[in-house]
Amino acid sequence: MTKHLPPDYTLPNECLFEIYKCLADDRRSLYKCLSANRTWCKNVVPLLWRETFHYFGERKTLAPVRVPIRPAIVKLVDKYVTFLSLEAKVRLNKAGIPIPLVNYKPTFDYPSFLRKLDTKRLYEAVYEWFFAVTGSIGTGSNSTASNGMLKNAATSSRKNTSVNNSHSSSFLTARVCEDCIRLVVKELGRLFMSRCPAMESLDIHYELFLTEYYAPNEFSATDPHLAFLLNDNGHTSLPLFPGASKCLQQLKEFECGRGRKAGIMFAASKACKNLDKLNVAMFYDQEFPCDREAEAVALVSLIEAQRGLKHFLLGGANYSLPGLDIALMGQRESLTCLDFCDVDMGDVILDAVATLENLERLKFRYCYGFNHRNMRELAKAKFPRLRKLRFFRSYPPFDIIVAMVKNAQSTLKTLCLGSETDKNPQNILVHDPLIRLCSGLIKLELSGVFTPDSLEYFLSNCGAKLESLHMGRCWELNDEHIEVVIEYSKEHRAFKRLNTQYVAKLSRNALINAKRQIPQVIAHADYRLDEVDKRESHRYLLDSEVEVIVID
Repeated sequence: MTKHLPPDYTLPNECLFEIYKCLADDRRSLYKCLSANRTWCKNVVPLLWRETFHYFGERKTLAPVRVPIRPAIVKLVDKYVTFLSLEAKVRLNKAGIPIPLVNYKPTFDYPSFLRKLDTKRLYEAVYEWFFAVTGSIGTGSNSTASNGMLKNAATSSRKNTSVNNSHSSSFLTARVCEDCIRLVVKELGRLFMSRCPAMESLDIHYELFLTEYYAPNEFSATDPHLAFLLNDNGHTSLPLFPGASKCLQQLKEFECGRGRKAGIMFAASKACKNLDKLNVAMFYDQEFPCDREAEAVALVSLIEAQRGLKHFLLGGANYSLPGLDIALMGQRESLTCLDFCDVDMGDVILDAVATLENLERLKFRYCYGFNHRNMRELAKAKFPRLRKLRFFRSYPPFDIIVAMVKNAQSTLKTLCLGSETDKNPQNILVHDPLIRLCSGLIKLELSGVFTPDSLEYFLSNCGAKLESLHMGRCWELNDEHIEVVIEYSKEHRAFKRLNTQYVAKLSRNALINAKRQIPQVIAHADYRLDEVDKRESHRYLLDSEVEVIVID
């Protein structure tokens, strides 16, 4: 006998949530689930509020007079601001930012749902919100409006800062606005660290302000000058905020691209033990000097603290990083992707890379300092799982490139090379020993200058069934190069994608002809290919803007 389920029967919330997670990238479908019933709504709202600041494209500029302020972003920040504690609202009011001192009892605890945060996007969102609520800079018909906020803040600024009388009032206003925006960013950062139980992805970019954070004893910074250099940005130093140690325990992705980050990385090494992806830019800026020794110690400490780091990107390391080689070798069992950008490659780093046998992707971008001595071990290394090898604007000795490609020939699918340059005068596209090793490639990336004849020779003799050809940094690209690619695509139906960027010498007809033959052609934004296929044109250039749903 069949038993019918009662009309109010539903799956447990845990099961429903797992089902909705499969729709995490389909926000339209999730929105429709909101109105089904209260149970569905409770399970869908946390998913929609996981990465709210990433629903909107990044601003091209921070000048609101040029880029319209987006109402959805203003509404989003306004909602988060209402969750600030009474103490935080009092601090903002004292700074001249009028926020109502009222207790807010929401239906949902929206800040607790956040799982992905980028301080750059947070700053831009607060920027738009600030000028929308104050009307202090040209944003339409209300460009001259003011609610008294800037006057109060400017008065406070004059009392607490020494500003030259010759400075214009517009400069002072801009400075006051910047200080107010930074303060709101800081309070929201505190809110997220205290209310979010498990942040999964955190990007810290902006160099906004210095706070009184003194280096821990491990750095032995007894010199007051060094202590000053170790002070971290008080507005984006999220790992140093109250509650961060608990909030960041389950962090999987961490990116830090600002200066003076020793304190941030050290705090993160105490809280984060399970990072999968770590991106760190170690650029040394004379305008924002830092203690490079302390930065290196903090980076090594953060890497060594991880139980199974998979992806590591190091950018801008133009000074010594002692201990980095040992830290990387300590992650040899888990590291699958290693990415160096604008790094001075030294003997120690490359010797350590040669020991990482589980690498699947190895990238060098804008790197320098290669020679036969420091690449000797890397040329002999065996990477049985290596699928991608990139030398983008990086020029090691040519015979080393051939040796590395040969060692990974059986698994290598993507290869990026610079051809016919002053630093590497040998034309690698017509080098037969290398061409014979490329038969298994499905994606080829080229940069620099090369002739149509050399490109045709490589494509005709490599024997590879390429699916994608990327020529994004080829300055002398012309119609003859495109004709070579079109002919190749006619003979190889597997070829599906052509990517170009420097198109100054390309004609519109050449790109349209390529579009007719190749399923996907990516060109510079100046070339509109919608005449060929309006549905596909420039999909990659646009970020969809989605209204954030607030249910209260």
